[in-house]
Parts: sequence; C-alpha cells; structure tokens
Amino acid sequence: IFISPIGVAVRTLCGKLVHKSIDPPVIVVDPSGRFVIPVIGAHWGANEIALELSRILKLEPVITTASDSRGITSIEQLARILHCHIENIDDAQILDSALLRGEEICVYGIDSMPSIVRGKYIVDGGKCRYIFFVRSKNSDIDIDLENTRIVWCKPYTISIGVGAHNDTDANEVAVAIREALDEVNIDLSSIKCIVSIKPIVKEVANILGVPFKLVKLDEINSIDDICLTPPSPNTVKYGFRGVAEACAIYGCSGKAHLIFRKRVFRRNVTIAMASCRDH
Repeated sequence: IFISPIGVAVRTLCGKLVHKSIDPPVIVVDPSGRFVIPVIGAHWGANEIALELSRILKLEPVITTASDSRGITSIEQLARILHCHIENIDDAQILDSALLRGEEICVYGIDSMPSIVRGKYIVDGGKCRYIFFVRSKNSDIDIDLENTRIVWCKPYTISIGVGAHNDTDANEVAVAIREALDEVNIDLSSIKCIVSIKPIVKEVANILGVPFKLVKLDEINSIDDICLTPPSPNTVKYGFRGVAEACAIYGCSGKAHLIFRKRVFRRNVTIAMASCRDH
C-alpha cells in the first residue's frame, strides 16, 4: 500500500512486475487521505482491499475495472471465490470480455454458485460458447469442445488448523469445522489435512474422513509467516507464537496462503485455514 501520488507508485513498480497472476495487489492512498485506488491486481484482491480500506478509513474508492463498475464478478475473482488456480490464465480475459458483452458462461465442476457471484454464470446447464471448468480428481467433462473457449481451474487443497480448550469434545470441533467450511464455500473433498496440537482433534479427522497431523510446540513455532495474526498474551504465556493459523500453514508442507484467519467458534474452538499453493 502506497501513501503517495499514483505516479510515485508507478515509477517504483516499473520493471518489477512479472505477471498479473503472481504480482501482489498494489493500492495507492493519496497524500490528502481522500481517495484509495487499486493500481495492480484489481481482480486479484486489490479492489477488495481498497473497498475495505475505504470503509475503515472513510476514503472514496476509485474502482476502474470494467466488470466491477458494472457489478459483474470477473473470471479471476470467481477463481478466488472458488479457491482454485487458473491454469490457462491468458484465456481468462476472453471470458471476462464475454461477460461484459452479456454472454453466458457455463460453470462445470461445482454443485452451486456462491451467492456473492454476479454475472451470467450457469452451473452445469445449457450450451455455452464459454466455459469455466473446475477440475477435481473425480471430475469429468462431457461436452462438445469444438467452438468453445474453456478456462480450466484446479482447486487448491486446504489445510485446517484447529485450537481447542482441553474440555472440548470431538463433536463440538467437527461442527465448528463444518461451519467454517460452509462460510468460505469449501467442500470436505478439498481438505488436505487437519492439524492441531490437541490429540482429541484426531477423532474429529476420523469423523470427517480426512488426514490428521499432530504437531509439537517447536514445529508450529518454526512457522515464520508475515501474515500470521500477532499472538495473544495468553498464547505467548504458554510459549506459542500462534496455534490455529500456524497449524494451518504447517499442514501445507510448502507454500501456503491464509484464506481464513483464526476465528473462535462455539466459544471453545478456534479454526483457521490455508490454501496449499502446490501449483
């Protein structure tokens, strides 16, 4: 986030950008504190960050992307909402243009569309010239590929980090996990593992039918991610730098991105989630 004239941001970024699919979102707040402007990565989170800053700081957001100005969810935003990686990113613009023209996009590989999605998206129905296909290990496609343009999106696997009070039972944790998954529209089939320092959570993993990792204090304290929420005084007191978020990142065993910050459910359970960026 730059607090500067937009020209300063442009000159600073010049020569440093690689590709829109991997460049981080860049936002500018003007020095007078009136406007917040997404500069890079509008469809990759910059617009959402700018809108959030506008609410918190009482700024006027300057959103310039065509789809957002018309209330349409772009293909890139749809991929983020569905937690999947676009494999042929250069074709996304073709489908974005089709949406702006008012054409329909058929979406395959999901059961229903999240309510926040806007635009002429049709789930598993009709014949479309443009298709957004969410791949999974069990998915198949039975359509005429001739004269169609398809954007392929591969779901990220998800690691769930769990913290719980000592007197919490397995069923309570299982319900909390299901509530968190429903909130971010993630299916159990996408879960790579559940990670916790509490042995009781293994029972939860067995109930849900997903792998479990029991971690030790030194293992989660080895996680050094700048996106981790600062630990509470109580967490520090017991020697932890964090629990749920660190467990979620640890479960990915590689590059991870927090998609659901730690949240307390039912007073006794803390849930966090990370997407494993294996692609």
